[in-house]
Amino acid sequence: MSVDLKADNIINDQILKVKKSLIIFLLIFSTLGIYTPVLDAQLSEDSEIYLVTCRPGDDIYNAFGHTAIRVYDPKYSMNLMYNFGIFSFDEPNFLLKFLRGKLMYWLGLERYKPFLDNYSNEERSVIEQKLNLDLNQRNLLFLKLKNNLKPENREYLYDFFFDNCSTRPRDVILGDLHQLELDSTQYTDYTFRKLLDQFTRGRVWYDFGIDLIIGCIADKKAGINEQMFLPEYLMFHIQNASIADKPLVLDKKLVLDYEHKIEKRNQSAFPGPVFIFAMILMLELILFLTRKKIKNPFIRIYDNLVFTITGIASIIIMFMWFGTDHIATKCNMNLLWINPLFLLNVFYKSRKLNIILLTFCSIAILQSAFFQTLHPASLMICLVLILKILRNTTSIDKAIETA
Repeated sequence: MSVDLKADNIINDQILKVKKSLIIFLLIFSTLGIYTPVLDAQLSEDSEIYLVTCRPGDDIYNAFGHTAIRVYDPKYSMNLMYNFGIFSFDEPNFLLKFLRGKLMYWLGLERYKPFLDNYSNEERSVIEQKLNLDLNQRNLLFLKLKNNLKPENREYLYDFFFDNCSTRPRDVILGDLHQLELDSTQYTDYTFRKLLDQFTRGRVWYDFGIDLIIGCIADKKAGINEQMFLPEYLMFHIQNASIADKPLVLDKKLVLDYEHKIEKRNQSAFPGPVFIFAMILMLELILFLTRKKIKNPFIRIYDNLVFTITGIASIIIMFMWFGTDHIATKCNMNLLWINPLFLLNVFYKSRKLNIILLTFCSIAILQSAFFQTLHPASLMICLVLILKILRNTTSIDKAIETA
């Protein structure tokens, strides 16, 4: 009996090895099918290169859209997508690396149809812009893509504002083009924060969370090149660009049409943070005005809960500032009012501590006019904290007088 089991195990092992070998062979064969024409550095006269822009989707990770470059050459049966937005969930310590800004992205190569099928499944529009480049310019661009695809070059450290799946195609396409002109008349001097706001209209809680996490660098004016960190703005500025007094874009085509989804995606969730915190602000105002009449032990529990949540949030913001490589989360003035001292306030009631916290919250509101814009909901929370601190200070003073 045991001999038969051993024999079965050996046979199963051999079958498994054959299956693995077959899979490896198929993968190699498939890869060669993609890479064979790529090994030829020269495109034919019939070749075409497109900037491909994918509209935003339903989730936070695709809320700002995506960009890729398509290389099409019928002579070599080549129809490939160069995608700078590839990363692996199987990366060791993926979540920690992602949070700390140490996650490596890389340039991947995909076939055209499966690429479109993926966005069709997500019901996201895809727009192609055919670039007005001569054969020499197309070959130079193709050579740059091939060079970027080399193992020593394909990986890069992702940065949300300055090095992402949109800035990389921007640099490949626009980097070495002579006589290139971007239309400055189409430029609007938005800050990074205002640019992001355009893509979070239907995601009001995401917008609030992003405004809490990103620092004052987001309130810097973004130049034309900097605006192209967003795929839609890369598409817009390339559409209006010219090369040697000719349009850079020959043709623009909607390849996948899910434009009817845009309106639905832009519908705001209700209730949003502004509504919720406006209600809390009204409650806090009532508690402040009736502070001498109402004495309820649950109010102290409520106060301590708010102070605890604020203190914990401050630790997260401090981590994003000092514990990560994300440029966007540095120098975050929200730390003035989302202050770790609120945790101390839970256990240690002090008039001096309240004055310090009141000062920080006041500075946070004042600085918003000059350095870092506060989200409307953040402004309301700041006012809630000020009223709460004043109410608690009154209680401390009253207790001192009684003593």
